[in-house]
Amino acid sequence: MSDAPVERQAAFRAEPWGEVLQYVARHYRLPVSMENARLESLWQTGKSEEERIAVLARGAGLQVRFAEPHAFPLTSERVPIIVELGQDQLAVVTAIGTDGEASLVMTGEGGLVHAMTLPELQQRVVRYIVPRPSRAVPDARVDNYIRPYEEHWLRRV
Repeated sequence: MSDAPVERQAAFRAEPWGEVLQYVARHYRLPVSMENARLESLWQTGKSEEERIAVLARGAGLQVRFAEPHAFPLTSERVPIIVELGQDQLAVVTAIGTDGEASLVMTGEGGLVHAMTLPELQQRVVRYIVPRPSRAVPDARVDNYIRPYEEHWLRRV
C-alpha cells in the first residue's frame, strides 16, 4: 500500500467544503444537514477529492461540476459559484456588480462579505466549482396532466 493516497486523504478537510456548500444550499433554500454529509464523506476513503466533494454536495441537495479557471467567463448569471483560491482557501461568489467587482464570502469568516475586482479574482482562482440544486423546479404545465384519476369526473361537466 502506498503512502500517497493516505496523504491525499489526510489533506482533505471537509469543514471548509461543508461551509461553502451549506451557504449555497441556503441560497437555494434547500434543507440541509451538513453533519450527515460530512460523515458520509468520511466513509469515502480511497476516493479522489472531487468525489468526496460531490458526496458532500449530494448531502446538501446539490450537484457540482468542476471547471478550470478559464473554462467560462465569470458573469452575474452564474452566481452563486464556489471558487477555490490559492493556499486552500474557498469562497462563494455571491454577486458581480456592473462596475466589475465581485462579492465573496470566504470560509472561516462567519459569512462576512469581501469585495474583489474581477481581474484580481480571476488571477487567484485555481478552479471553479459550479453548484446547482439536484432537484429540478416542478413544471406547472404538467400538473394537470399527471393529476390523480378522479372518479365520476364526467358527471361534473
